[in-house]
Amino acid sequence: MTEFPHLYPAARQLAALSAEERIHRIRADRWISYPRAEAALAKLETLISFPERARMPNLLIVGESGMGKTMIIEKFTRDHPASFDETTGRLHMPVVAVQMVSGPDESRFYRRILAAIGAPEPPRATLAVLESLALRLLSELRPGMLVIDEIHSLQAGTIRE
Repeated sequence: MTEFPHLYPAARQLAALSAEERIHRIRADRWISYPRAEAALAKLETLISFPERARMPNLLIVGESGMGKTMIIEKFTRDHPASFDETTGRLHMPVVAVQMVSGPDESRFYRRILAAIGAPEPPRATLAVLESLALRLLSELRPGMLVIDEIHSLQAGTIRE
């Protein structure tokens, strides 16, 4: 039986998949909308379309662990995928999302930015080189938004850090 008349049309297509494909789909992350998440996404949409100025507005999303903050970021990033412009030969990344390192380590942070934009990391680079490279590449990519997930990790260090 491959028609599944008792199922909704969208579910019929999934039911016709192989067992392996159905299991893979079941285990995958999926977006389940809820009002607070939609409000956060709407605010992010407003911020990404904001005209460039000296002091850009920002947003801090706070919540308990497991409340969906990272899922909101992932959904927003999926909704604004990177694209390659073949005429200019440039990559355009509307959103650059970075997972904050476990402590306030600038060198590791800049390495994470370079990894997020797909840039090779120079071997044995100093902090100044990493910072300069990350900032230069970000200025060339001109992302509409830089998202830093798990920013609370900055609190793990000492005052000097």
